[in-house]
Formats: sequence, structure tokens, C-alpha cells
Amino acid sequence: MTLLVKKKFAAILDLKWIFVTLLFFAGCQQRASTNLTLEERQQLEPLFNYVFFQNPGVFVLFGSKPMSECSLPPLDSMSKEEAQKAFESMPESLRAQACLVECHLNEQWEVWKTVSKRLPLSSKYLLIEKNHGQGRILFFVHVVKCQEVIAAHYPYFKELLGNDFSVPTAVLEIQNERSEFWNKALTDHKAMGLLFGFGEENIALFDCPSSECCFASKSDPFSQASAKEFPIPTFLTTPNHPMIHQYESEREQIRKLYNEQDMLEISLNGLCDSAVLDR
Repeated sequence: MTLLVKKKFAAILDLKWIFVTLLFFAGCQQRASTNLTLEERQQLEPLFNYVFFQNPGVFVLFGSKPMSECSLPPLDSMSKEEAQKAFESMPESLRAQACLVECHLNEQWEVWKTVSKRLPLSSKYLLIEKNHGQGRILFFVHVVKCQEVIAAHYPYFKELLGNDFSVPTAVLEIQNERSEFWNKALTDHKAMGLLFGFGEENIALFDCPSSECCFASKSDPFSQASAKEFPIPTFLTTPNHPMIHQYESEREQIRKLYNEQDMLEISLNGLCDSAVLDR
């Protein structure tokens, strides 16, 4: 069991049990969720909600983003009892702004890995776990869109890698922990900005921020997002920038798609190439 600490402000105690910042089904000829047991649905619904709405995965699935990422808790997290003791040892001023929240993302991710083996998955998407930085990250990738980004900026990625390379092969190599391309791309500011879909203007703002800069989304990573209410992707921009309006427009389309529908069903059908949106 992993426990999250929810706070009203940014300062969060740096303990292993604190988790800060997580898919694939098919069956296009039938309802995808008929392949799931009730227990599997109960495990996967919160995982999908976390990947797609708590984090911007739905903008990869039904929007313009080439890829997204979200964190998994450490595997050696404290037990509930240990976390409670640690929580009680915090200064009263911090406890007043925080609460312990149970998190079962690791268990849910394991259920997904087991269930996904028996299902035919779309080749358009990759959902993979990688060790990156100091933690475990889930990367959700739209293969074609990533290929398009890399091809459009091939000279930059070639210089970064140090030699010519195959774009389709490079994208698929994200599944390889030892991939030279991704080990370099995921530690390069410009490459990450391009691959996550924020463009060169956003990258320039990070390099030379101005007084007009602001974050397009200031979502609380611990807030409970859903298909009805979820933030646009977070990125540095200027007020009223066209990209803000683009993501807001995509969000409205996505809300209409999920409106009064089964979130898991819509997501699964999208992942198995059901044409629920014109992509």
C-alpha cells in the first residue's frame, strides 16, 4: 500500500511514502469491457482515471499531444501503519494542511500488465514503464505523432544522438531501457518539449522567461480529476496563447465524448482504434 500526502500548498515532506506528480484493451468488434471481470474493472478504472485525467493522457488518446508521462509510487513505500506514525510525527502546522490518502496504483498497474497480455492491443499506442530520474514513470505514447515530431525536427535529434537513425525504430525503442535515443531525449530540455507537444515557442520561454510568462494549467496533482472535470496540460506560455485555446477546445470535445458514458468503455474503445473521434 502506498500513501499520498495531500497539502494545500507546495511544500511536501520528502518521504518514500509520499507520491508526487499514472493501457491497453481492444476487441473492436465487441464491447471492450466485456473482456473484464468486475474485479478487474474495479482495479483499472482508477488507473485509467489517473493516466488519462489526473494526468494529460487523454490529450494523447483523443487530442494532439504526442506523448504524456505520469509517476508510479516507489515499490518500497511505507506500510499504512508506518505512514501514520510518520504523519503523526510531523509538526502540527503541517498536519493541519495535509491528510493521508491510500494509493493502490502499483497494484492496479500489475493488474493491467496481467490483463493486457490476453488482449489484442492497438499498435498506435504504447503504455510502458521506465525507470527515469529518481523514480518509475509511465509513458503513454502516440506512435505516429511522435514519429511526425521527430521527423519534423530530424536535424536536431540527429545532432543530439550523434548519428543518423530510423525514426520509426527510434520511437519504438522507448520500450528499451537501454535505448540511446530515449536516454538522451528524455534528459534534453528541447527534445522533451517537442516530444510532449509544446513546440519551440514554449521551449524558448523556458530558456528566456519573461515577466508575462505563466503556466497554462495550475492543477493540484492531488486533486480528484475525472472525465467531467480535468485540467489541460501544464506548460509555460504567455496569456491568451493559441495553444491554450487549442487544448481548451480539445478538452471540450473530450468532455462531450465521455458525457454520461462509461469512462472505461470509451477509453478502451479509443485504444482499440474505434473511430470515436476524428483523429
